[in-house]
Formats: sequence, structure tokens, C-alpha cells
Amino acid sequence: MLRGLVEYVSRNCTRGWAAFEGRDIPHVYAVLDGRVIGIGRADIVRNDLEALEPPARAFVISYERLVSAEQVQAVRIHVVGQDDPLLVAEGALLDAGPVSRVFVLGAPCSGGPQMAEVLATSMSISRLQGGCIGAPFAVAAAALRGALGTEDASPRFVTRQDFVNPVIESARKAYYFSASAASFLEDDTGAGAITAAPFLAECFPDARFLYMERNGIPAVLAGLAERGGSLEEHCAGWSAAMEAWEDVRSRLPGSLAIPWEELQAHPEAVARQLATYLGCPHLARRFEESLRLCQAEQAGAQAWPTSLAAAGWSVEQQQLFRRICGAAMARHGYECPESEGPTR
Repeated sequence: MLRGLVEYVSRNCTRGWAAFEGRDIPHVYAVLDGRVIGIGRADIVRNDLEALEPPARAFVISYERLVSAEQVQAVRIHVVGQDDPLLVAEGALLDAGPVSRVFVLGAPCSGGPQMAEVLATSMSISRLQGGCIGAPFAVAAAALRGALGTEDASPRFVTRQDFVNPVIESARKAYYFSASAASFLEDDTGAGAITAAPFLAECFPDARFLYMERNGIPAVLAGLAERGGSLEEHCAGWSAAMEAWEDVRSRLPGSLAIPWEELQAHPEAVARQLATYLGCPHLARRFEESLRLCQAEQAGAQAWPTSLAAAGWSVEQQQLFRRICGAAMARHGYECPESEGPTR
């Protein structure tokens, strides 16, 4: 009877599956040179395992330390209570390459998805889309920490325990499982993902954080054209993202902000900056070529105005924009005159 298989081994995590013994969820652990370097549980539901008998679940084990490239093939995975290690699946990936985790954040319609596609393709790493995986874990960690300030004895007791660390470990597992790899890039725009960034830095201390920003006027106009909705809704989304970034950037000292305008005007310089920041200077030319290709593909797209006078908004709409976005525009160096004449 097949007890399980190891499907992926890297320098800091392992993924695979294990069969149930009776009714208990299998506990698994990684061993290197006779020492346990990580533990986990086979508790992840996976569709392709549903029909197995006995039942099986997937697992992800995060190591307590980064192992060397030469040691990857020596890692063995065991199920608690069983002597022999799990077999390595035919075609399993032994990933001895460098580990890269990149988070691309930003205000809406500021070039985040385009930048993410360029980086993920050029660096040959998995791209995670569709929302920030870590956001709900960040909320849970914040709630546990927040209980420290309460007068209630029970929440204070909870906060004094090491319950945040399991949340961090669960978040790591979610990312490794979703990416099917140790290296990945996640991109998401808006305040929610930005607010979660300091927590993600706890989960992945070596991660890189890129923030894409853009003048609020063309960003709002582009959002209205792409997704519809109200002017107020798009103004609020842009302003919230910019304010969220202002709040967290001091807690992300290694982050890099890239203005859309700089990216459009100087792709070569931005490519070099990115390659240096991400620790892959040899990819600078590839980054530049991909960025220029994106520009060429967007050459026929509408060039949105950068001034209120040219935005096509009424006086009332201009006032609404100033009220919601004016302060953030000023703080980030974008012009937003107090008074511009009506445009229609």
C-alpha cells in the first residue's frame, strides 16, 4: 500500500501527500543529516487525493533554516510512527535554485499587474494572482496581538501565548502550497494587500516588496474606463492605497517604490534598479526588454490626462477628487491645483 509521496523538495520547504492511518491526521517531518529540520501535518484537502483509499491529504513542511543547494537531495520526509521515509514521486522536482519571494503592491491602475508579469516571466517563478493570500492571516495575527491592550484577563492570556507564530507558519504553508514552489511572486493592488505587507515580511524576512504608484488623475480615469463604477469609489480606492503605503513603508525598510511615470519615461534605468534590488543583476537586460515590450503593446492605449482641467470632469467632480485625493496627491508630489475651471 502506498503511504504517500514526496513531490517537491527545495532549499526551505517540501511538498507531498500522506495517507491516513486510522482516523488520525498524519504528522510528517523533514530530516537532514539525522536532524529534524521541519514538521507539519498532512491536512490540506486536494481534489486528486479524494478518491484514494485509505484517505490521504497533502502536506507542506517549512524548514527551520535554509539548506544548501547540495543538501536538497539529502532531505528525507518521514511520517510519525513509521520507520522508512516516504518515496520520492517519479518526476518530483528537486529545486536547488535560489529562493525568491516578491510582493508587488500598489494603487489601482498603477502598473502592478504588468510589472508582475514582467518579473515572474523574466525570473521564471510562479505568479500568484486573484487576491492577497496573506491578508486574512495578517488580520488574525493583528487580532491576537491587539488583545494585549484589553483589561479582560482572557484576551490578555491569549496574547501572551505564542499563538501568532502558528499563524505565520500557516501563512507560509498557504503560499508554498498555492505556488507549488518555494519561490513565488504575488501581486495585488489596493489597501488590503498593502496593510498586510508588514505581516508578510515577518513570514518571509528575505522577501522583496515593490510598490507601484501613479498620479491619481490618470489612475482614476483608467479605473473608470476598465471597471466602471463611480468616480467617488475609484477616488477612495486610490487614496486608501496611497495612505496605506504611507502607513507601512517605514516598517518595510527594504521596499522599493516605482512611480508609473518613471517607468514609462526611463525603462532602462528602472530595469537596472529592479535587477539590483531583486538580487539578479544579470537579468537587467531581460527586464528592460520585457518592459519595453509592454510599452509597445500598450502603445495604442489611451493616454490619460494628468491634470484636472483635461480630465473631462465637471466642477463638482473636480471638487470631489480634491476632497478625497488632494492631500495624498500633494504628499506624493503630484500637482492638484486648488482651482481649475470647468471642463464641460
